Amino acid sequence: MAEQAKILVAEAEEDNWDDDRFMPRWRRWDTCSLCEQDYHGFVLCALGWACWKTYVGRPEVDPLLRLAMTQLGNGLADAQRHAEALSVQEADVSTRQRLNDSAQNILSVQDNLATSLSLCGQPERSLSMFRDIYARRSALLGKNDEATLLTAGNLASTLLDDLEQFDEAKAFLEDRIPEAIRALGKNNGYTFRLQRMYAQCLFLNDGASRSDLTEAISKLEDLDRRQTRIYGAAHPQTCATRRCLEAARKQLARA
Repeated sequence: MAEQAKILVAEAEEDNWDDDRFMPRWRRWDTCSLCEQDYHGFVLCALGWACWKTYVGRPEVDPLLRLAMTQLGNGLADAQRHAEALSVQEADVSTRQRLNDSAQNILSVQDNLATSLSLCGQPERSLSMFRDIYARRSALLGKNDEATLLTAGNLASTLLDDLEQFDEAKAFLEDRIPEAIRALGKNNGYTFRLQRMYAQCLFLNDGASRSDLTEAISKLEDLDRRQTRIYGAAHPQTCATRRCLEAARKQLARA
């Protein structure tokens, strides 16, 4: 897989960086060329290291070096090596700011960094960063843009999972889910994530009623069916939904 990615990117360089050809070729570092699904876990991590080793000798101003650093950080994070990912992402942000990279590129890396901060036990700092990134992406790209909705999901996750601010997360998600469905479709991965978190807000809240629990289970069952059909039962998104569904059912049984 790494050799295929190297060859395709080298060919794109020879074509003078035609964006229409370059980015699909670069995505071979993180996306399967057959099924077009993203790699994850240790496969993505291994490809991240292979990518970094391929381009680490390039000058600092070479865009491929920055792309490779981002790829490495993403791979480490997906393999749950969060402290290492945080170190790489901090260096990535610093380098891009020093070289006056585009606002969109810097925001993308900052989003990754904020996620790692949350996973490294710094949720308040993470939330502050996500609020800033979401505001800036909304102004730059619009609220219906995929990148803005990605940050929306990360912001909601920090409120929900790290800070247990269920009411604020629920109110935020109520507005974001219709935007995601309009912009990305009902069966998009980002839309799935927002819908799953909304269900979590319903059943994790200490004040959850029996009606809340029933609604959460209904939403999670629907998500499970659609994700299984699209991704398969072993995909991380499907597994996350099933864990939530099991937890919601147990809570309803105790109610």
